[in-house]
Amino acid sequence: MARWGGVMGHHGASGAGGRDAMIWKRALKSWFVRMPFRPQIKFFYLYMLCRGFLDGKPGWGYCRMQAVYEAMIEVKRASHGAHKGHKAPVW
Repeated sequence: MARWGGVMGHHGASGAGGRDAMIWKRALKSWFVRMPFRPQIKFFYLYMLCRGFLDGKPGWGYCRMQAVYEAMIEVKRASHGAHKGHKAPVW
């Protein structure tokens, strides 16, 4: 218990990472959003590095759905970028 108090006293209530982990996560997210081939990278990361293949068919499906979700985000961002300078018609 004394060790726990020492760790919490040194790192604060937010844990070992705290604010630094939050800043790091935001930086990675902003970097990942701008990467090409994001759906394929996400699939590879989840299926190979996170070992989704160990789950069999459900793991394949989950990794595939996450990749499709990333592809939909890309389409949405591209559509917003194309219409950025245009005003919506007033009916």
